[in-house]
Parts: sequence; structure tokens; C-alpha cells
Amino acid sequence: MRTRFLVTLALLTACDSAQPPAAAPADTASSDTIAAPIPEPARPALDPVLTQWLTRIDSTVFVRWGVCPFECCVYRDWVAEAPVLVRAGPRSGAQALATIATGERFEADTGFVRITSPQLVIVTGTVEAYRIRPRPDGGEPDSLGVGDTVLVLNYQGEGHYVLTDGTEMYSAGQFWPGEDGYEPYGGARGRTLGRHEAEWWARVRTATGVEGWIDAYASELANVDACGVPA
Repeated sequence: MRTRFLVTLALLTACDSAQPPAAAPADTASSDTIAAPIPEPARPALDPVLTQWLTRIDSTVFVRWGVCPFECCVYRDWVAEAPVLVRAGPRSGAQALATIATGERFEADTGFVRITSPQLVIVTGTVEAYRIRPRPDGGEPDSLGVGDTVLVLNYQGEGHYVLTDGTEMYSAGQFWPGEDGYEPYGGARGRTLGRHEAEWWARVRTATGVEGWIDAYASELANVDACGVPA
């Protein structure tokens, strides 16, 4: 890594001397071409070390525009497998505009993942990671080393996540234990601070022409997976 934010495992004991990294670059999935309400910013956890680390992070990394967060996920015509509420904006309290009925087909043209609760991972063993931004040498695999600290962003699929160290973006398989009891093959090579939580909102147009947003994580949907049988 060209630039690393080195910390010790004492972060987990809330060491006051931990220093945050330089500001992270803007997300490559830009909202510049998307006519949509500006999402609410993520609210960092109250842990003082985590909060300090986040002070120099570019807040745009918390909103992952254009992301469809699992393997083979695709924005196209989706089908409601249960009633789906369409809202005026990508917020749980936004005005309800319509309800898509079970079995109804509708268009989902884009969306984003918003990180609502951040999580840091302190690397405890060397990890292979791919640098997302192009490199002069063609983008060969990079690595994260012991003591590096990364912020978990969005899930990509096949067990991989987008991570940032405050300067670069990386893609890596999950090498830290999960809240659901997941243990990485070969043992964990990272320890966590904070709990990762996120929302997924998709911009839709119903069969009757109503345009709005749906909480995709909270909805039962079909035809979202390009690797599955078309609905």
C-alpha cells in the first residue's frame, strides 16, 4: 500500500492516542448523473476511537451510488414477491406514494447502499486485497499488512467487501469474524471495532408511472439476480 494508517491493537481498548487517516477520496460511483434526493449522512457510532478515526474520512464514502450489493445483482425490471412500499425519497420516513402489488413488474434503474453504522477492521495477518482504482502496473493484487486499519463499506458478493484505509479503496474477501458467527476459512486475520449496518435503496418506476424509492433490503423481490432464472 502506498499510504497506510498504522494502528496498534490497543485501538480495541480505546487508546486516546490513535490518529485518524488522511481524507478518503470521493467514491468512484458518483451521484453526479443521478437525479435523486441527497441521502441523509451516516451517523457514526459513539465509540470515541471510531469517531476520531472517521473525522478525516470523506463523508461521500458512506453513500455507495450505483451499487447493487450482491453477486449477479442487476438493476432492471424487478418483480414484487410481496407488497412493496414506494416512497418519495430514500428515507424510512419519506412520504408513501404507492404500493406495488404482489406479482407486479416494475423498473428499478439505479440505487445506492448507505452505511448507517460504521465498522473498522484492524488487520492482524497479511491479507490479499485488490486496489480498486487503476494502478500504473495494471492493477495487480495488493495486500493489507498487520496493523493496517480499514473501514468496511459495501458488500460486493461472493464474500467480498469494498474497504478503505482513508486513502485507497480495496476489494477483499471477508477476513474478519462476522456478527452472524461467520469465521473466515483458515482463521480470522482481523479484529473489529463497531458494527457494520447498511441500507439499500433502489429508484423505481411502477407500471402506473409512479416514480420513487423502495427499501430493497426490506422488500421481497424477484428478477434481481442476473444469474438466476428470469422472472
